[in-house]
Amino acid sequence: MLCPNVNRCCFVFGDKIEGPVRDITPTLLNPGAISRLREADAAAMDMLRQHDALKLVSQMPVVLLPLHFDRASRHDPSTKHSVVLRPFVTQDFMTGSAAIPGQHIPEAIVNDTVAAVSGVLGISRVMYDLTDKPPGTTEWE
Repeated sequence: MLCPNVNRCCFVFGDKIEGPVRDITPTLLNPGAISRLREADAAAMDMLRQHDALKLVSQMPVVLLPLHFDRASRHDPSTKHSVVLRPFVTQDFMTGSAAIPGQHIPEAIVNDTVAAVSGVLGISRVMYDLTDKPPGTTEWE
């Protein structure tokens, strides 16, 4: 199926996703959301530092999304967020590639990073952005 308006391809870690994800967590740019994003970013970057892997990627934005996967009860409000890791390899930031696990960055480092970010309170799932530039942008706008 062709989706001309979609410019992202992400792998979602965790159990198989059963059906569409429709649970959106109401999110404002407030101290709580900023704190959750900062904690997820710190966990991801700490893993890269621990593995001496910062030099393997040009940049790794960490994106907080208001998607709550796997919510047990549809009666309670959605409260969790998901995180996208965007490790990127480029020479000039005009074009570039997603850092492919096993090619640009060892799979063990990716798995450790996902585990660390998944441990942040309030994170539902971790995703890995596999989109090249173009069509995607380096960061998520």
